[in-house]
Amino acid sequence: LVSLMIENPEYIDLAEEKLNIEDFHSAKIKEIVEVLFEKRSKGEVNKVDKLISKFQDKSMHAFITGIVNETAPLGEKEKCFNDCINWIRREVINFDLEKLRTEISEAQTRHDDKELLKLMQRYNSIVKNNRQKPTA
Repeated sequence: LVSLMIENPEYIDLAEEKLNIEDFHSAKIKEIVEVLFEKRSKGEVNKVDKLISKFQDKSMHAFITGIVNETAPLGEKEKCFNDCINWIRREVINFDLEKLRTEISEAQTRHDDKELLKLMQRYNSIVKNNRQKPTA
């Protein structure tokens, strides 16, 4: 996804419409995406060397270079973009559900029926709203 956003700034706009910074769990990816969103909002041209120069850490330079070298097959960039968006959204949902499962278990242990009901309703709502639904 980041490679596509670096290559084509239109994907930055689309990603920003569909995702939040918090949806990215990798700290490095999150930092890069924040810079891409910021540069795009300022209307700056997206150049790899300027992106790399935003970071002091040499390992980040190598990381960005590696990302840039990952390219989607010609003619499949839009499909690849949508697949990435869908994967990230599924991961966010799975993360939220796992967190709720933990909270439900803790509420059961405390015998907190009111909190348990609230958590289970939220859990069921997420499951129901995301069952077999394409997201991109």
